[in-house]
Amino acid sequence: MNTQITEGASLYLDLLKKTLTASVYDESAWLVLQPGKLHGAYSRIRAAVIRALGKKSLLLVKARPYDHAQRENGRDWPMVGLTMVGHRRLDNIRTCIESVIVDQIPGDFVECGVWRGGSSIFAKGVFKAWGVTDRKVWLADSFEGMPALETEVDKVDPDFSAERYLAVSREDVENNFRRFDLLDESVRFVKGWFSESLLTAPIEQIDEPGPTTICSENALSNVPYIARSRLRSYSAEPPAATLPAGS
Repeated sequence: MNTQITEGASLYLDLLKKTLTASVYDESAWLVLQPGKLHGAYSRIRAAVIRALGKKSLLLVKARPYDHAQRENGRDWPMVGLTMVGHRRLDNIRTCIESVIVDQIPGDFVECGVWRGGSSIFAKGVFKAWGVTDRKVWLADSFEGMPALETEVDKVDPDFSAERYLAVSREDVENNFRRFDLLDESVRFVKGWFSESLLTAPIEQIDEPGPTTICSENALSNVPYIARSRLRSYSAEPPAATLPAGS
């Protein structure tokens, strides 16, 4: 078992990270304006303009300067990027996966809430750089956007249920994998709300589950947990912890 990868493979992963976060494009910081909630005449006029442009396949975009610190920490939503988690969280994913590989801990990678698939694409890239072919990458998502917040427990998080920007279809995510030549039979999709889909998902062992509490709770109910990387795309600090098998 290799304990390190070549310099070329490491450079590939660094470039993959920058590309998936769109850090090589200043324009990625631009903001696509959405209709939003209707409060007053201005918001109604803006919404009408945005919808009218949408019917002609046009977008209303606000130009903003690229902020490296924001992108590094996953504090903005890149207009053309495939992940919003930022550099540090992708580094966290790489560190966790590489430690699992080196320590020969069995298990697959699972991301819960994938948006455009960038974090899972990066995970697949890490496996490829290490020459690993016997681990699956699971993507669990509604592929329809965020659910409405119903309970008080839910409401500790921001309500993004109206953000159609976050609704990315499975087909679009698959195509994003193809762009990097990383879509194969080891990439699996679990469609549905986590509270329902993960209970019956055919996942046997996890080496790195993804972002949300409900994902972790449901994943823990029927699979052994090997390592955990808690990644919230809108949190300040992305903690990571490696747990012994059976924890």
